[in-house]
Amino acid sequence: MDHLEQENHKLREEVTTLWSENETGVQSQPLSLPIDNTQAQTVASTTPISTVFASTPQHAMLEGYL
Repeated sequence: MDHLEQENHKLREEVTTLWSENETGVQSQPLSLPIDNTQAQTVASTTPISTVFASTPQHAMLEGYL
């Protein structure tokens, strides 16, 4: 059981070290600036596509017509 406690303690130390390194790295990175109005902005758009089941008849006569 003592072995598991030692391993747990070691893992906690590693996690603490990683968290502190991560915090240091985040603080040292410059903030990204918002896009200026003069810069080109990409806009994604989609076009709706009509779909029909293959089993749907292409020509159908309305009810009441012969």
